[in-house]
Amino acid sequence: MAIALELARDLARTLPVVVVATSGHELDNLGLRRLLADGFDVKPRAVVHLGASVAAGIVGAGGVMRPAPLRLVASNRPLDAESPLGRILMPAGFVAPPRFLGEGEVWSRHLGDATPLLSFAGAFPLFHTPGDVAVATTSPALLEGAHRAVAEAMAALLR
Repeated sequence: MAIALELARDLARTLPVVVVATSGHELDNLGLRRLLADGFDVKPRAVVHLGASVAAGIVGAGGVMRPAPLRLVASNRPLDAESPLGRILMPAGFVAPPRFLGEGEVWSRHLGDATPLLSFAGAFPLFHTPGDVAVATTSPALLEGAHRAVAEAMAALLR
């Protein structure tokens, strides 16, 4: 949520912004599916979906928190090593799955290819466990790094 609110604040300086916070995969994306089925009356210039794993980390050697290896990003725009999005997101540790997952898949079906879509999903060892609390799964440095990468990717997506 911290990253979503900061990105919305940044974008709102130059563009209209709508923040949608719905139930996620735990309820088969029911919140988003209902919102779209009930006539979400917004024609977005682009959609960025931020899943809970966007700034997830794991404790590595020496007790240092590093980005979790299963932070995923999908897009309906090129997302390979040579593309603008890939050059931003791959060095930041995001991995591109072969298709949209979760809410990204719901948005993709709704939007088609005309509206740029960037969707962050993934998992980490403490995901959906009692230990899945911010102090154990992220850090200020990971939040800042994820924010920077997503902000740069959003700028590239909107160009």
